[in-house]
Amino acid sequence: HGTVSRALVGMDVNGALVSLDEFKKVEKANGKCTAESDRSGSKKWLAGDELVSMNFFGLTPEVFPVIEEHFSAFLRKMEEVGDFKTGEFLIPELIGDLVAAKQARVEVIPTDEDWAGVTYPKDADALRARLGLEQRRGTYPATLWSGPAQDYGG
Repeated sequence: HGTVSRALVGMDVNGALVSLDEFKKVEKANGKCTAESDRSGSKKWLAGDELVSMNFFGLTPEVFPVIEEHFSAFLRKMEEVGDFKTGEFLIPELIGDLVAAKQARVEVIPTDEDWAGVTYPKDADALRARLGLEQRRGTYPATLWSGPAQDYGG
């Protein structure tokens, strides 16, 4: 229902992250997928088999002062330009920068599992239908935690 953001992942033969490049304008048109880099504005054609980040990080405590330092700089910049509404502090982008500068090491855990995202309100109905199908197949539980179950049509 519109463009999405995805971070393309570069990984070495040992499973270490070598790059994490955020693309904010990923879209499919005429059967082809393009992505536009947020930083450079360059466009890239995507084959569909690229490794992308799900932005699920297990971080050690040593990184939090570094993140805090960068976040403080981000807030100062937003204050200078007087625009707190459109600025976005992207932790995956920071992680990619730290890896590129050899200030962090990140292990990538690839998977070929399917995933589904909800970026736009119109995406919700398709996700409900998919979760219902997965419940009927027995691959997605009706209850993820204690409390009322959410029935997605399973």
